[in-house]
Amino acid sequence: MSTAKISSKWQINIPSDVRKAIAAKIGDVLQFEVNGESAEIRVFRPKITDLAGALKDKVSGLGDYSKEKTMLAAIWTKEQEGINESN
Repeated sequence: MSTAKISSKWQINIPSDVRKAIAAKIGDVLQFEVNGESAEIRVFRPKITDLAGALKDKVSGLGDYSKEKTMLAAIWTKEQEGINESN
């Protein structure tokens, strides 16, 4: 069993054997599940289905990009015409 000491800022260093056992990497988010006076720690790894619809509200507020789509289509068409002329 590994141990860690809580600092004055409520931080801990995760022992290397624990990091290896849960395959934790720098930047990972940890989940804590409390069971009475004990807690389970695991690396949070969302499934792709958990993320479905997460950006829906963010994207819907971005506005209408029809002008940009038209410009990109025109640029692409001109590029294609240039490619066809060189062949």
